[in-house]
Amino acid sequence: MEMLFTSSTLSELYQLSFSFSPSHTHSCTYVMPALLVVGLVLAFFSLSASAATVETSFHVKNLTVNRLCQNQVIMAVNGSLPGPTLRVKEGGFNLTGQVGTLWWHAHSQWLRATVHGALIIRPREGQKYPFIKPYREDTIMLGEWWNADPNDVESAALATGAVPNIADAYTINGWPGDMSNSTCRSNITYRLDVVPGRTYLLRIINAALNTQFFFKIANHNFTVVAVDAAYTNPFPTDVVVVKPPTSC
Repeated sequence: MEMLFTSSTLSELYQLSFSFSPSHTHSCTYVMPALLVVGLVLAFFSLSASAATVETSFHVKNLTVNRLCQNQVIMAVNGSLPGPTLRVKEGGFNLTGQVGTLWWHAHSQWLRATVHGALIIRPREGQKYPFIKPYREDTIMLGEWWNADPNDVESAALATGAVPNIADAYTINGWPGDMSNSTCRSNITYRLDVVPGRTYLLRIINAALNTQFFFKIANHNFTVVAVDAAYTNPFPTDVVVVKPPTSC
């Protein structure tokens, strides 16, 4: 879903917070702001966008990253988590009538825990968004992090018939928050500076495997303007529930 919000005039940094599904007891606080949610599976490596062709190369290989104070080998695209953002315009590769944010992800076991990225669809040439032009946009991918290979987590659950282990942390754009469920604390988390009084568009994607998130910007309201790459009647709210994707 896409949301607009106008930053407070009190300071230049705002604390955004989200808590997790009631079925979990963890909560986290992050710093960042602006929004949209998606849920379409993509497996494209060359994208045709309106009058131009957008070609994207995916180099999928192991990557060693440090999270929760330990090194972990993950599968990643182009050496980053999340993977590259694909940007096209409406009408490209048969995406007619869709404007907003979708996402691509792996379809092999639980590789999509780390093999995923955003797909942003801009309006056609000469067309504008049917809402106020934001001062800035930002894409936020919410996810889960295990101190283990996600495929091993899945295999253990399948072998026993038990519920998969709950993630060791929850992430924004690949980084755990400073209040993650861990004895390890890190100063590295996702942060976004905003200008007081400006309107921002935040594109939200839930890339988690099993968790729904309640997303809320502390001391702010926002306006939902699109859901799943389709405009909606704008409606104000101060919290949204972002479910995990239904396509696996």
